[in-house]
Amino acid sequence: GIKIGGDLWLKDIPATEIPEEIQIRGYIYLNVSQTDLIADAKRKEYYVRVIS
Repeated sequence: GIKIGGDLWLKDIPATEIPEEIQIRGYIYLNVSQTDLIADAKRKEYYVRVIS
């Protein structure tokens, strides 16, 4: 799988989930409007920062 050792900015990305094969060790930054992606990232126990 893909390993990301730092933070990942996914603002304005039209995705609803993070693929299982991706491992992220830093924070994932998301817009407040990306509710499905926020829920998926939290469900997978990633560190999430929501930006307005």
